[in-house]
Amino acid sequence: MVGSSVGYFVRPPGTDRAEGSYPEVVADLLADDGIPAAVRNSCTWLGQVHQAFRQVEQQVVETMPDVLVVNFGWMECQPRVIPTAVLRVLTTHSAPLNRWRRARVQVSWQLSRVFRRLTRELAAHWRGTPSRMDPPRFERELSRLVDLARKELRALVLVLNVNPPTDRIEHFLPTVNERTALFSDIIGAITASRDDAVRLIDTRSMVQELGADKVLPDGIHFNVEGHHRVAEMITREILDWLG
Repeated sequence: MVGSSVGYFVRPPGTDRAEGSYPEVVADLLADDGIPAAVRNSCTWLGQVHQAFRQVEQQVVETMPDVLVVNFGWMECQPRVIPTAVLRVLTTHSAPLNRWRRARVQVSWQLSRVFRRLTRELAAHWRGTPSRMDPPRFERELSRLVDLARKELRALVLVLNVNPPTDRIEHFLPTVNERTALFSDIIGAITASRDDAVRLIDTRSMVQELGADKVLPDGIHFNVEGHHRVAEMITREILDWLG
């Protein structure tokens, strides 16, 4: 499993091991069908597809997977008002270990409030705000990751599209709803143009059907129910492929 934090954060966190992220649940569901599976979750905080390709030997090739699950697009499609490097500093979830770090975190928190407001105002008034990764580059980056997994590993490749945001996220990131739709279309075109071992996991339609507020409580990350539904979708495709 490679992708952004959508692939590992459960919001709110589950209360036991059965209420984990979809990588955890997939292993349990496959075991229920008598299929032993070792799952490696290489999803990362603010992860983007080009970073995964740079580290593809360590994150993917090293384990020679039978199945590669790819979940990128959320970070890449956001309006790039705040540079990504600055965003990483402002949104770090590392715990402060001393008073100087605590002071830095407090300053970063105050600055993040300013930047959130700036992002909202600029993105709302400047419709031409570029995405963190322009769509043509996203298509190229995702295509080469998918093609490497098929050509070199002969793996089943399952690609999740980009969930629609809640109204709260749209408020802070104006235009992000149409951006998620555009990047999902790119993902759909890539999976449709490859062989049958490259498949779309249409989480976007699932979220639209249930309502984003029901499965994306913070507007971005799945809750326990959302992760379980995604795991079921992935498991069905794996079982069909094995069959």
